Amino acid sequence: MLAVFGASAAASPDPEPRGAVEIPVEMDDVPTLAFTTMGQLISSPGPIESTGCDRIASYTTANFSGSGQFLVQAGFAQGEIAAARYQLTAADFPIKINQIEVIVATSSATVQTITEWSILVWDGPPGGPATYEFSSDDLILPHIRLGPGTAAVNLQLQVDPNDPEQIVILDTRNTQSFTIGFRIDAHHQPSSNPCLTAPSSSQNAFPVVDTDGLSSLQGNWLFALDCGSFGCPPNGGWTTFGNLLPVFCRPSGDWVMRANWQRIDCQPGVGACCYLDGSCATDFQQDCDAVGGTYQGDGVKCSEVNCPIPRGACCNPAGGCADDLTEAQCVGFGGVWAGAGTFCPDACLDPCPADLNGDGVVDADDFFLFLQLFADGDPAADINGDGVIDADDFFGYLGLFADGC
Repeated sequence: MLAVFGASAAASPDPEPRGAVEIPVEMDDVPTLAFTTMGQLISSPGPIESTGCDRIASYTTANFSGSGQFLVQAGFAQGEIAAARYQLTAADFPIKINQIEVIVATSSATVQTITEWSILVWDGPPGGPATYEFSSDDLILPHIRLGPGTAAVNLQLQVDPNDPEQIVILDTRNTQSFTIGFRIDAHHQPSSNPCLTAPSSSQNAFPVVDTDGLSSLQGNWLFALDCGSFGCPPNGGWTTFGNLLPVFCRPSGDWVMRANWQRIDCQPGVGACCYLDGSCATDFQQDCDAVGGTYQGDGVKCSEVNCPIPRGACCNPAGGCADDLTEAQCVGFGGVWAGAGTFCPDACLDPCPADLNGDGVVDADDFFLFLQLFADGDPAADINGDGVIDADDFFGYLGLFADGC
């Protein structure tokens, strides 16, 4: 990418900042040029139909359709690559990439620009030969045509499901990441020496960054020509935005590109389910919902989630009930936990209050036990729960005893 001491220095004795080749543009509409990897143009482009397994990898906040504001990177030379590396988890792999999008724009172009391009994908960080490469030839994959004037296009490459070459990332380098890149293979009117003179912004199209500021210093990457010690970066090659000099070299936003990806083993409607008892298992969404579980999402694995500790009603043996306690909390208070998802007061109601000794039978043993509790003033004899042990409790128990269980 053109350094601060490149073309700008040739036009002025004082070096201009990096922003001198970063041109703000505003678009009323960004059309989409969509096609499959097998060259089929898509007449009604849009996001791939979601299966629930789809994930979006992106740093930018920019819109990929409709109106938008962008910063055209007018110092971008042919042969250079704009790239974004996305960090996932080991549990995500292997993955497949379904769609890649990049926005390219012109600023006050005086001619229609024709740009030859490539979209590249790496397993892990960028560097070395790309794992996958798709290049325009105007036969299978079209070149980008923009202008004259200020215009933009969303270059949308979709992987044809019938294409034997699917974009599959196996994480062979154990980096838990993948990278997508956009390379300008041929400008419409390239500079004879891009290290000294920037490509003409009135006769070429360029990749763009967003206007909301840079969100990822390490996720945005640049492959630049070797322009010596005054290049951006010095001596060219791969670098992250974090290693580019602020203002002089570093773009002020994130590359406007993104990828739609999914786990290969993801099955729509199947994922981790957190059950009421705090356990987790892979289940169908409808079955998870039917038993009161919390479905964690298509393709999500139990190893990736922390199911909440179940909570429920806690019954005090001496009377009373407390909601929303874990079993450990309830036992710690000397209570009896009624189970996950239970609520007071129903959870603590005795199903057979006359069976005082809990042997499952209401008989003389229970009656004489009540008489003893009543005589001792034991709280368990407060049948009506009014805080006073009196004749009302005595006759209340007689009624319960007569009813049995």
